[in-house]
Amino acid sequence: MPLARLNVKQLCCSILLLVVSFSANATNVIMQTTLGDIEIKLFDTVAPGTVANFLNYVNDGDYVDSFVHRSVPGFVIQGGGFTFKNGAVGDVPTDSPINNEFNRSNIRGTIAMAKLAGNQDSATSQWFINLTDNSASLDGSDGQGGGFFTVFGEVIGNGMDVADAIAALPRVNASGAFTELPVRDYTSGNVQQENLIFSNVVLANAPPPAEECDDDFVIQSPDELVIDVAPTGSDDTVNIQCALEKAADLGMPIVRLDRAEYNVSSIIVEEFKGSFQGTTRASSILNILDGSIDCAAMETEGLTPSAIKFVRGEPRLRFMTINADTPCISGAPLQNLIHFTGLNANDASCNNDVIFGSVDRVDIFGPGRDEGVRVAINVSPESTNLGGCKDTLLGTFKLNQSSVNDFNVGINTTMKSGAQVDVNFTTFTNNTFAILLSDSNQSATINSNSIISNNSNPANGFSGGVVVATIEGSAPSKTRVVINNNVFSFSDSVGVGGVAVGAGIFNGSIQDVSMSVTNNKFILDGNQIVGVVGADIDSAAISENNFAGFCYRGIEIEPLFASTMSDWTITANTGFPGLSTVDVDIFTGPGTRQFIVGPDQGADSFDGGSGNIILPQSISGDLTGLEQANRKTNKTYEDSSAIAELKSSLKMQFSKSADF
Repeated sequence: MPLARLNVKQLCCSILLLVVSFSANATNVIMQTTLGDIEIKLFDTVAPGTVANFLNYVNDGDYVDSFVHRSVPGFVIQGGGFTFKNGAVGDVPTDSPINNEFNRSNIRGTIAMAKLAGNQDSATSQWFINLTDNSASLDGSDGQGGGFFTVFGEVIGNGMDVADAIAALPRVNASGAFTELPVRDYTSGNVQQENLIFSNVVLANAPPPAEECDDDFVIQSPDELVIDVAPTGSDDTVNIQCALEKAADLGMPIVRLDRAEYNVSSIIVEEFKGSFQGTTRASSILNILDGSIDCAAMETEGLTPSAIKFVRGEPRLRFMTINADTPCISGAPLQNLIHFTGLNANDASCNNDVIFGSVDRVDIFGPGRDEGVRVAINVSPESTNLGGCKDTLLGTFKLNQSSVNDFNVGINTTMKSGAQVDVNFTTFTNNTFAILLSDSNQSATINSNSIISNNSNPANGFSGGVVVATIEGSAPSKTRVVINNNVFSFSDSVGVGGVAVGAGIFNGSIQDVSMSVTNNKFILDGNQIVGVVGADIDSAAISENNFAGFCYRGIEIEPLFASTMSDWTITANTGFPGLSTVDVDIFTGPGTRQFIVGPDQGADSFDGGSGNIILPQSISGDLTGLEQANRKTNKTYEDSSAIAELKSSLKMQFSKSADF
């Protein structure tokens, strides 16, 4: 009767649910089974490491599809070691073994960690409930360096009646680790899946299970792998949430909206590997309801307040328009409209999270700069805003053929370990920052986008197009950015200022940033606007760009915290003869060294560094030699201001540390 022969289609199992609630002094756990509830109080202060380890497995979903694999009447029932998925028995994936914290006796009604004989510090995922007083056999040394089984909780209420009922079930010998396997409704032959005692784990701080899908509005197509969601005319949150969870559970590749308007509050889906899409972006409209999201409660649960949150998986958002104004109940700004992220910030596992996300042909409209939503699209771990050790998000992200309009930040990415980020063929209009790459260890390609900032409001802050910034002192040491073939159209009629491309270190440390700015068009109109700004970065390249219009400076490079910057190349750029600047076309400030400003760009420049090579600039383009000479007359070469303004603006965005 081997378990490997179980038929996955014969599923009629009892389900063990773990529901967590918190009190001032303890964490209570309720195991809900078809035989009744078992309530357990965990010993948070007596065995903190063991409790945290147990809850880590819960948080990671490792106990999903696990089953009680051992029952010894008058001794223990045991689980947490094995799963049954896709027709086969597997192991619960284990983290590193934990240190022994033996401090309470293994008496009846306690729950403890199983481990290897001869090794006190070998417990991982398996737990057992003591059915009787086992202190004589489990509290002391086993004589081989083991023993001392760590108790980390106790059953309370009438829970032991249920544990005893499980122990009273018949047992079969299914070989291997399953010689004492408890079974339900078993007669003879092979053990079937419905005979096992399964367990699923649900945390109190996880999104609650969706209500049943309304079959009038959520329809699974019999002819294609699609779940269609029709509009209700009121709040569609429950149906869309349910459809996405159903798709994640069944492996359905598409959840599709009709040609209609939908209204939602907050949607959170984990491990979704498919496409959440409309029919077309002009016809499928998703409106985020004003005053519908309890943003403070989300933060308490370790979740950055967001309207649409994808946790891990391979989610794709496609073919729709999304509108948002003031979604938080409190009226405070919502942190993210769309968030691609990992597990919640309260999770103590510190494991890396992985996501492969994309947004394709989606139009996103916000309430305006510094208004009700801070970030349109955020690709970052939860700890970025809430602290904690869940600070590493790996994988890829792609934004393609979309538009992002009227937000504080259009898209922010904070990925690590060489993650790949691509932003292509997208229009960003009137965002304070269009593209922000912060505290990242990424390879980012920003290609063929249109980035527009038309500022006529004095209340708006300093604006940026593509900004690469280090905010925290603990930021990774290396990131790679290619900015190619974009059009930057920046105007500022009120003198607030802005930079089309800015890169720098604004926390006092040095980051290894490789930046290439090539083949872009800079259309500038404002006496406080700069085309390209760089600080505290070595070995960058600005090449074959075209500059037009009127600005403070075309290119401004100067250290902010570092004593020197070196090895920049500024070559083959065009348009400088026709560019009208308040100061100069190219500014290389004090502390720059070994820069090369290539010849024949028609630029006037100021070199405040040492060892820089400024090759002859021919007078070409639309201006005559006399006009070019007059253009340079009475210019004053001032200290850098755009870098300081960029730093100040980022400080307002993040406000994370006193040292920033």
